[in-house]
Amino acid sequence: CQDLSASTTTSLAGCIQASENFLFLPISLQLSWMPHWKPWLRAGVGYGLGVMAGKASMELATNYIGEGASAPDKIHFDIEPDPLINPVQKWFAAVEWTPLSWFGLESRGGWRRSQLGGFTLKNPSGSSKVFDAAFLNPTEGDQLWIRWPATSPDHRALWIGSRETALGNSSRYGHQLVQGNFDGWFVALSLNFHWRLS
Repeated sequence: CQDLSASTTTSLAGCIQASENFLFLPISLQLSWMPHWKPWLRAGVGYGLGVMAGKASMELATNYIGEGASAPDKIHFDIEPDPLINPVQKWFAAVEWTPLSWFGLESRGGWRRSQLGGFTLKNPSGSSKVFDAAFLNPTEGDQLWIRWPATSPDHRALWIGSRETALGNSSRYGHQLVQGNFDGWFVALSLNFHWRLS
């Protein structure tokens, strides 16, 4: 952007800066069976069930440079999972070192399974000529899709629009909702404090 701004060209040019923020965390209730193998060592397996919670946002800022260039613009919007609440499951093995009866250091690892069905645009603010031209003026409630021509199914592109428009174009394009896949291995390390009800 600095190099373009410092140039003396009269041709129209532009600098696009895009940023995405995704923060999704699994929140689950976990049950485990961990007998004492030694007075100072517990180990076992467990299962967790809960929900995937989080948020995402996207921002696109454009500076137009050259003779007759437009004023800079910027668009920002939130991205909401659809459906909003999605289940998450965990299967894990755990080992806990307990040097004291009331304190332990636990290491846990396993497999997490969770998927988000789709993503919807929420709370748009600002405007962007580039974004509107690339995605055909998206509005509140539009969804993120992968679209490809029926004659060239390997040529996929990101597209934003309503479900009704996607179904209306189904004769020319194939549409598939952009989904979030959070399946994968995980590891965790935690400090545990134990107490008993007497």
